[in-house]
Amino acid sequence: MGSAKGYYLRANVWMPPTSGHSDAIRKKVFVEEIYHDHTFDLLTLSLHGPGYETELLQYDNNNIAGIVGEEVSVERQDRVRFHEGRILFMRANTDIHAQFPPSDISISLNIIPIDAKSLTRQQYRFDLLSNNRARITQVNYASMIYSQMALIDIAETIGDENTGEVLYDIARCHKSVGARSSALKVLHKKYSYRADELLNLSADDILLTKCIEQYMSE
Repeated sequence: MGSAKGYYLRANVWMPPTSGHSDAIRKKVFVEEIYHDHTFDLLTLSLHGPGYETELLQYDNNNIAGIVGEEVSVERQDRVRFHEGRILFMRANTDIHAQFPPSDISISLNIIPIDAKSLTRQQYRFDLLSNNRARITQVNYASMIYSQMALIDIAETIGDENTGEVLYDIARCHKSVGARSSALKVLHKKYSYRADELLNLSADDILLTKCIEQYMSE
């Protein structure tokens, strides 16, 4: 919609179930009934209509590895109707929410800060297992992480011995599960001796262990 120094604006139109769209299309377009977080802080204002209903939870991103299938402790916060004039603030990689369709067409306005950290964060989708447990069902990597993963894939074709050392460091220390798993994949194919070294280290590195488990399951 527009941007200014330090933030940008995004307008959203929310359609009711009677809009004529199929349930599958509506849920995909409007991300309805899908519990998810965001990689950025989000201040949202309901401008028009009865608004969607949203369920709010929170979790501690510092206590997860960020692997599909991982169970996460969550804390339910509230379930509210996002009616006209209401304001909600959701924190990056802390607050989880799911939207449920409004009874009539509704419009909201998002104010999103431009934050370099959001380029390296991961967004998650969850299935609720109970009132205080959820399972990660999908990981969406930020644009910078996708770019790094693409470069890692290229390294499989054009890399040399020095590349193997770089990939080893990425698989060992990178903050992103996606980047570490991609590096591990190339190491296993082209620099197997370095991959074996990582296997020996995994017992002391929970995140590395989970990366290896994810790679082995693919």
